[in-house]
Amino acid sequence: MNYNFHLFLLNLLIFFISKAFADCYSDTGGCTCLTSDTVGGLKCGSELNNGCSSDSFSIFQCNPGGTKICRYGPCTYGCCATSDGNSYCCMDYACSGCKNVSKIPNPPQPQPPQPHNQTTDCNNPSPDSCNFYSDCLEKKFNCGPNGYPIGYGLKNCENFANEINLFSNDGKKWVLKTMLCLQNALVQIYNNNTATCSEIKDTAFRSHAKCYIESGVCSLPTEWWKLFEIIDIRDIVGSWEGILEVIQTAEGCAELYAWLIGAFCKKHHYCVP
Repeated sequence: MNYNFHLFLLNLLIFFISKAFADCYSDTGGCTCLTSDTVGGLKCGSELNNGCSSDSFSIFQCNPGGTKICRYGPCTYGCCATSDGNSYCCMDYACSGCKNVSKIPNPPQPQPPQPHNQTTDCNNPSPDSCNFYSDCLEKKFNCGPNGYPIGYGLKNCENFANEINLFSNDGKKWVLKTMLCLQNALVQIYNNNTATCSEIKDTAFRSHAKCYIESGVCSLPTEWWKLFEIIDIRDIVGSWEGILEVIQTAEGCAELYAWLIGAFCKKHHYCVP
């Protein structure tokens, strides 16, 4: 009687915890549970075989004996590895309430901001700067705080720059390549002296999916939540269907497309029929 009751409570706990994360993904990046684990439950990647080097701070669901595994996450601030089947995602970089246990990863060190007074070459945007939007597009076309250069381009470029240390090395490369691609896509219209702010916005939105894909987003499943949470979904509703259409037909992007119209889309209550 007591055993069955405890088993019921354990299953109920796992159910509610799993609902707090995204859908359970079968793609675990090659990470496997310890067959010697007799407890099962939620584990940080660091607690799996060989420390799960490809995804050490995601949360995984393991069955006792390692017969089944799925992945939730990744954790934004690191994973609290308790080694007793009760591991969880930290709520902040200090991993508050997570004492005498392993905290993964260490808090990223703040990076010095790029000086804004650096010279901006409007025909050759810098790969590590967002100044093209303010120093070139906005300065020339005066689209205002709600126009694309300031209201979307600069805002999201700076959001990515400020959060870049949350990403893996491959994720960081994707961020820098995409930031540059999105700016390069607007150089031609910058040189069109008769262009309007509406045309700048349309040109920019048409470049989004192409830049995401060419920079390798479809090969970064462990980064998708972080990447698309930084992009304000309210800003891209107007181009959402176009983005999905491009991703749907792109080679090697079937898993990303399924994820976007599933877990991500449902969370934001914006789904294409």
